[in-house]
Amino acid sequence: MRRSGASLPVWENEKILYELHPHPLAFYQLVVVWVFLAVGSALILFAWPLLQSLFPMLQADPFSIVKLVFGADGHATGALAWLYKQLGSISFMQLVCWWYFLIPFGAIISFFLISISWLWMFLVIGVVSAAGALLVGNPGLAPWGGIVAGVLGIAGVFVFRRAHTYIITNYRLVTRVDFFRYEEREVLLSRLSDMAMEQSLIGRLLNFGTLIPVSQSGLGLGEDSAFIAGGVGGAQGGVGAGFGRSTKVPRARSWHVLYGITDPHTIHARIEQLLHENSEVERLRQIESQLASSQSTQKAE
Repeated sequence: MRRSGASLPVWENEKILYELHPHPLAFYQLVVVWVFLAVGSALILFAWPLLQSLFPMLQADPFSIVKLVFGADGHATGALAWLYKQLGSISFMQLVCWWYFLIPFGAIISFFLISISWLWMFLVIGVVSAAGALLVGNPGLAPWGGIVAGVLGIAGVFVFRRAHTYIITNYRLVTRVDFFRYEEREVLLSRLSDMAMEQSLIGRLLNFGTLIPVSQSGLGLGEDSAFIAGGVGGAQGGVGAGFGRSTKVPRARSWHVLYGITDPHTIHARIEQLLHENSEVERLRQIESQLASSQSTQKAE
């Protein structure tokens, strides 16, 4: 936490109170994702004999997969013969196993992080790695792509963390992220209706958490939904019914909130104080006090 005024042009009578960045472990979930990808890929690459002993199905003749998929006996020429040779190699089972690990893992991450881009990213990693391994004639080398992507991903998370900057003044709240593209959100404190705080178990142990500014228009709110459906039917048709409900909850992306900041309780208390000072009622009281003071001065003169 530091106080600075060089990174934001200030208004008249405005003071920068805090300039914050996320805690070093604020994005630990993303680090876990990339570590899991690298470790899983390394197991498939370096512990293949052990995996085969634990799962006998991995010892199957890989050429049987070629016959099953292509319906051929492997007698071909040209590019098709090269393809049969690659798919029929022993290491092809490593490639298949890695894909069975990679794609479901990407789908699960996309579901929990609410972003389909994770699945697309894992598909790109899989396609590029498999293509490279096939070109060098050893499909079993494809998991190297997962290892390299995992290491680069971990480094990228720490760069992504430093790309976030949160600036709090006595009039406004500014959030910025400069990572490939630039995003900025500026909210006047007088426009905020609430400041929600979230802390995970790790955040409580290490004293970091997320503050979510909620505006009067509902900016900063997400939606949790639940739906139940059922039906019956037969040969002649059927009928079904369902119902659901949803509720608004504080939620936003990391560049729209004070994500994973250190000592969130202190910052939260200070912002609550600023919200009170910038409220319309408090402003009217200040104006009334200034007018009363001005009238007293005029009478004294």
